[in-house]
Amino acid sequence: MATLNLSTNGPSISKSYQSIVNAAPATGAAAQSSTYGQWAVFSVSAPLANAFQQDAGGKESVLKVQSTGEGELVDLIDEFSDGRIQFAFVKVKDPNTTLPKYVLVAWCGEGVPERTKGYFTNHLHAVSKVLH
Repeated sequence: MATLNLSTNGPSISKSYQSIVNAAPATGAAAQSSTYGQWAVFSVSAPLANAFQQDAGGKESVLKVQSTGEGELVDLIDEFSDGRIQFAFVKVKDPNTTLPKYVLVAWCGEGVPERTKGYFTNHLHAVSKVLH
């Protein structure tokens, strides 16, 4: 089974996560928008495996920071790719309580190879432990 390497890019993952958690609240027009968010997008780099290999043992996927940003949530949608496994950690404002809420978005695009799709739930579990 391909494991997800969280340590290679651990410092940048942690820094991106903390920047979202500690981000100052939105001001101006953004503060009034119910669809404004601040986010960090993480992507999984899958190991290259030859279809004719018996076992791709020892190979691991690596989580890396793809991008960070803020704005309307529709802009976040543009960050996702059909051929990748990606995760987004998003900070939004609850319109009822005005308190910050955090959302983990897990994305497995249609173009991801079937073999790689099988690891998606394991990767999701690992990422959710890191971004708690």
